[in-house]
Amino acid sequence: MPAFARVRTLLATPKMPRVVAAITALLLLPSIFTGLQADDYLHWLRASGAVPYGSRFDVFDFCDGTKSTIDFLKAGGMAGWWVLPGFRLRFFRPLSSFTHFVDYNYWPGAPWLMHAENLVITAALAALGAVLYRRLLATRWIAGLAALLYALDPGHGISGWIASRNTVLAPAFGVGALILHDRWRRDAWSPGAALGPLLFALGLLSGEAAVATLGYVVAYALCLDAARPRARLLAVLPYVGVTAAWQVVYRVVGYGASGSGLYLDPGRQPLRFLAEAPLRAVALLVGQLATPPADVLTVLPPAGKVALLVWGLFFLAAFGWLVGPLLARDRTARFFALGAILALAPICATFASNRLLLFVGIGAMGLLAQLVGSVALGLEEAPAASASRAARLRAWAGRFLVVPGVVLRLVLGPVLFVVVALLLPILGHYVDAASVDVPRQRDLHGRTVVVVNAPDLVVALYRFVLPVDGTADTLVVGRLLSLTPGPVRLVRTGPRVLTLRSDGDLLSAPTAGLVRDDVHRMTVGDTFDDVGLTVHVDAVAATGRAQAATFELASALEDPRYYWVAWDNGRFVPFTPPAVGAEVLLGR
Repeated sequence: MPAFARVRTLLATPKMPRVVAAITALLLLPSIFTGLQADDYLHWLRASGAVPYGSRFDVFDFCDGTKSTIDFLKAGGMAGWWVLPGFRLRFFRPLSSFTHFVDYNYWPGAPWLMHAENLVITAALAALGAVLYRRLLATRWIAGLAALLYALDPGHGISGWIASRNTVLAPAFGVGALILHDRWRRDAWSPGAALGPLLFALGLLSGEAAVATLGYVVAYALCLDAARPRARLLAVLPYVGVTAAWQVVYRVVGYGASGSGLYLDPGRQPLRFLAEAPLRAVALLVGQLATPPADVLTVLPPAGKVALLVWGLFFLAAFGWLVGPLLARDRTARFFALGAILALAPICATFASNRLLLFVGIGAMGLLAQLVGSVALGLEEAPAASASRAARLRAWAGRFLVVPGVVLRLVLGPVLFVVVALLLPILGHYVDAASVDVPRQRDLHGRTVVVVNAPDLVVALYRFVLPVDGTADTLVVGRLLSLTPGPVRLVRTGPRVLTLRSDGDLLSAPTAGLVRDDVHRMTVGDTFDDVGLTVHVDAVAATGRAQAATFELASALEDPRYYWVAWDNGRFVPFTPPAVGAEVLLGR
């Protein structure tokens, strides 16, 4: 097959690290012109010193759990009235934080430069992946295929988002550490014994996901290291020591998550983590190897989550059956599989998303490339007379499912990569188009924006509350009454009082769980005191959240200091509170 031979020659080129780096940079290039999006504004606010708590160098310190901090967030509208007392969301990412501090203090008017930083790091990660595959896979064209599959993974497109820099910086250091570790163990290059753990430490200082590096080092010791067991154990210990030291600092300083339904802290919530991690792990593996993307898990209703779990278990069982013979005979395949599975642990602590799969993808794409190589080279074929039914089925699946599936992935990958890279600005344009009748933050400075209902917490915050230039000059006080895309019935019961009722619950949007988990259920009669707002829970839905609630504001609803907004007929519109006793249906 001359065509196949030419493809193999191209994939085997020693220039593959530069090739995939160039491809990655080209695909991410459109993101340079997308400006600031979503969390970028929050990081700018922190780095510019407009927030009176925490450090300007610690932009991932969102809430330390103290009453004063929570009161500040509630007063500014950055935390909903339903926030759980003691809510904590602090991530120890000093290296990533420092890069953002530099961005927003030295070139705040040049977002393109911030995007360029992400582009360079992501391209470097693609090149490092290619180097690692070339070291571990003896067949050069399979190593090249793995590098290309990894570089073209659509989930990497979000790396162009400035606020997501930690998700690519951590694996860049982690993969670099694995390369150095392999040089030490395979080539007896002694500097790798110290430089590998050093890069691992830098990865941990960039993002918690770098813990996955330890998983790959353990997998390396079990599957690839040819030394005696004692020597293999000693080779892992430096990484264990770095992890332990990092974890001590993490706990002593008070980093981690508490009270959130989207973020879990395995150290403080081990049982809850063990209960929720399996579904998240299945969604992440399916998102990496098949479809749908893992992100859908957050928005699926309970029945949808069951369906995803069933599909995921079926797919993973089929994939395991297909790749079983390869795992049985090839230790590198076992390394990739075990490393990818262990890399799931840290990212199962947060809501499932394909943007978190950069560590998992190292093992998954290496294993997938080996499977394609096995099929293409006929390594699993046996003479027709002696082939078992299982072997014939695997050969059929390889020819008609795996290889076409990988080809389709390579064809669609670049397109989806660019779509993902532009997804946030596309969503931003959608929100702007749905809010054309409502003033921007700079025109509402000094007023309290009361959002009666919104389909999503992120949309409400970044459209009406957070500043558009990272300073307090456009900071708006916001009050969000309900968070649900479904209909809300509003009744005004007094000059300063109104009641909201939903057919489901008033906080049904998945992002409502950011500041309150499902473990702490609301009860009828609960009262929440916000700044200038008191909320009484009148009815509770089966979800444990308010189905109906009474909202009492500090002044009459017509007070000109309030600017009212509602989500109705798929758009944000100015809202005029009805007369006492009148009723309005919103969110139709």
